[in-house]
Amino acid sequence: MDNIELNNLKDVRLVNSALSDHAGNLSKIYYSRVRGSGTGNSLSKKVFQAKSKQDNEAVEEIEIATVKLSDYLSEQADLVKLDIEASELKVIKELQLSGKLTKVSEFVLEYHYNREFKDNNLDELIAVLENNHFRTLIYRVDHDFNINLLKRKRFYHYIISAYKNHE
Repeated sequence: MDNIELNNLKDVRLVNSALSDHAGNLSKIYYSRVRGSGTGNSLSKKVFQAKSKQDNEAVEEIEIATVKLSDYLSEQADLVKLDIEASELKVIKELQLSGKLTKVSEFVLEYHYNREFKDNNLDELIAVLENNHFRTLIYRVDHDFNINLLKRKRFYHYIISAYKNHE
């Protein structure tokens, strides 16, 4: 709400729900009560526990309704920005299945990868986007460029820009 007021935005509707590949069900969302925590929230307890353990934070949970992004895309969208803590692939695949992926011109995804979690596969996410005429650019946010450390690391954080290929 603060960002909307600070930026004097109009015609903004806040939806107190979690994005998923299904709608209506109450799902548990896992979060940290530590204010300013970098751990974030997730519908996946496994994802959240791994992140919170790394940050030494306690896991809290609440129930929240889930919604499908496709239900909100009735018109063309210039830009969709997603930061949904390891649910990116599920949401993009649901957009594809619903036929609504064509309504988006560009995505900016904050992508959270952990090689232990097979349900948010980076290769599959890129394939879905590129098979639907998006070009993708991937930026690594982590700043540890030591190759030996990277081979051992479990978590990776990327920004993915995907835009329509009009060639």
